Amino acid sequence: MRALSVFLLPCCFLIGCSSYQVVRMPVRDAELYPVSQTIGEISVGIDAIENRERATRYFGIDLLERSIMPMVITVSNHGTARAEVNPADILLRQGNTVIDPLPLEHIIKQVNGWRTSEATAIQAKHYLHNLSFQNRVLMAGDTYRGVLFFPAGYQNDPLTDGFAVLDVFAGHLLKLTVVVTALGEQKNRHRFGPFTLEQPFFEME
Repeated sequence: MRALSVFLLPCCFLIGCSSYQVVRMPVRDAELYPVSQTIGEISVGIDAIENRERATRYFGIDLLERSIMPMVITVSNHGTARAEVNPADILLRQGNTVIDPLPLEHIIKQVNGWRTSEATAIQAKHYLHNLSFQNRVLMAGDTYRGVLFFPAGYQNDPLTDGFAVLDVFAGHLLKLTVVVTALGEQKNRHRFGPFTLEQPFFEME
């Protein structure tokens, strides 16, 4: 497997009194994820970040606490032809309601909201931009991983103090569909999913 980018080591941007510490996400073959699908020689894997510790580890702050759910989409091209991915070809819905991803600038603002160093904020912005899911052409053997950020919200459990449910428009399971375009002699669009994603539950501190 050849990955477009491999992030395995922790990184730290430390300038003045401000710091931004994250663990870079590893790039794995898409079919390794529990939620995945293979069509022909292309695989797609989905990793919804539903754990607060993972969210903090990868993004520097607890995005779930800020009503943001990161969704990691990984695409592996095991064929000989090129393949193309595009954020516009990814659709999240609940029932018949389409859930649009949040603008990257909104995520950057949340991450940099408490920082005092302009230089650190610039580095964090660059890191998040590189992490976000973008248009990409995968050569044979390539694996690409990117993140989209979706709105989420807490729903308190009236029967249990200190317990909350992370919910995106209560009422239905999340369904995620991904389309990948194979760029052979003819363009073939492969539809992956819809993947069913469970509602995450966690305890509030």
